[in-house]
Amino acid sequence: HTIPFGMNIVDDKGTILFQNEILKEYFGSKVMGKKCKDLHRDSSFDFKDCPLQKSIDMGETHLCEAVDILGGKTFDVSHIGMIYEGKKAMLEIFQDVTERKRSELIQKVLSSISSAVISTKDLDEFSGFILKQLSQLLDTTNFRIVFYDEDTDICTSPHYADQREDITSWPADKSVTGYLIKENKSLILTNDDIEELIKAGKVKSMGIPCEIWLGVPLREEGKVIGAFVLQNYEDPNAFNLKDLELLEFISHQISIFIQRKKGLQDLLIALEKAEESDKLKTAFLSNMSHEIRTPLN
Repeated sequence: HTIPFGMNIVDDKGTILFQNEILKEYFGSKVMGKKCKDLHRDSSFDFKDCPLQKSIDMGETHLCEAVDILGGKTFDVSHIGMIYEGKKAMLEIFQDVTERKRSELIQKVLSSISSAVISTKDLDEFSGFILKQLSQLLDTTNFRIVFYDEDTDICTSPHYADQREDITSWPADKSVTGYLIKENKSLILTNDDIEELIKAGKVKSMGIPCEIWLGVPLREEGKVIGAFVLQNYEDPNAFNLKDLELLEFISHQISIFIQRKKGLQDLLIALEKAEESDKLKTAFLSNMSHEIRTPLN
């Protein structure tokens, strides 16, 4: 553990001869004695044709980025030609950059979504853009932008994608979305959590059950006007608390977009009224001028 990165040594046939403890932690298992192709995404991978073979043959150093096929982690990897036990070999040094890469991607996605608040024309276009950007970070196969009508107590979802349900409106009362709106807080619920809410009488069983449900409120001037929802029908571990925080930012951007478009609409209405008022004023003054000139003449 004195060296803060993973290391292994590979011979010229692609067999892993040595592996340190940190690399065992990275991969979650021993790889010593295995072939490089066993850890490669491409099943047809042949070490003989690998450009990294040059590291062994020429004693050169190569840098690349690698993804663990088992854990999905991302590594910066240095390949250095060396002599090991009297034979040509290659030293591989792995540095786990998974969190750094994800943080960079999150910042890029959030920046793009913030810019789209100004550049996109309508909510349909904006929701499509959000879906495309967010899919780089989360499973967005099943998502909904939900609006709540307080007068009718109805939820509507004009912008959604769903593998198993084609529903655009439903009563808010006793629904999971309605519960979120009533509680005015973000929620991450497993199927077991939803069953507990059903037993407690807080929600009713509606539609097709999902394994995990993630929702955050949409607010306008502090008032809840709807929700942004993701769910997964198969994987109970599809989302976590970090994803909930990310969704809260997205929800805030949607709220800003709605308020901005509403503000522009109000401005256009006011402008139309001002122009109409200006026309009436001009007509009135023209008419008064005519009425004054006639008796004088």
